[in-house]
Amino acid sequence: MTLNTPEQMNTLLGKISRASQSLRSRVQEYMIHAAGHAYQHGDVSYFVKLVKAANGADTKKITAWAVEYGYTQINAKDRSAKIIRSTRKAAEFETGEDVVAYHGVHAENWWEMGTAKKAPATLDVNKRVQSLTKALTEAFDSETPALIDLDQLAQDFIALRHAAKLMEEMVRSLTVEAEADATDTNVVAIAAE
Repeated sequence: MTLNTPEQMNTLLGKISRASQSLRSRVQEYMIHAAGHAYQHGDVSYFVKLVKAANGADTKKITAWAVEYGYTQINAKDRSAKIIRSTRKAAEFETGEDVVAYHGVHAENWWEMGTAKKAPATLDVNKRVQSLTKALTEAFDSETPALIDLDQLAQDFIALRHAAKLMEEMVRSLTVEAEADATDTNVVAIAAE
């Protein structure tokens, strides 16, 4: 075997890309039909077989797709599966054929599962600052060196204060409900008008 030229490398990469797209499409088609079988017959064996044939990252996405569109819960550890009766019962299809027809148009591509951004968690700035303070204190107590650029730290605090003011202005533009918690500190719940 000799070293490929750049042109040969590009040709080979094109073949890999086309083969990868073809494989993804075939897996998508297989899963849509597996969903039809799961819906009509309660048979989840096709998802189990696919998960056994797939590799790591793909397995997670296939499992997510099976839950969302295939009425199937897959146990990643032992690669077993069971029908999700509640979603199967709630679906308004008459047959597995109807599932195939609908999912063929509307189901998300399995390889894109989990790529959507999740709703952000609440950012507790006070806890973050307290955590940093605790870490610095522990570093001091254990005589662990810490890199601190005091000029940069001062700039970061100014930027933090500015960001907090922007958040405060946004909060004022929303309906604000304040509740006192058990320690009489104010907790602000933000709801859109």
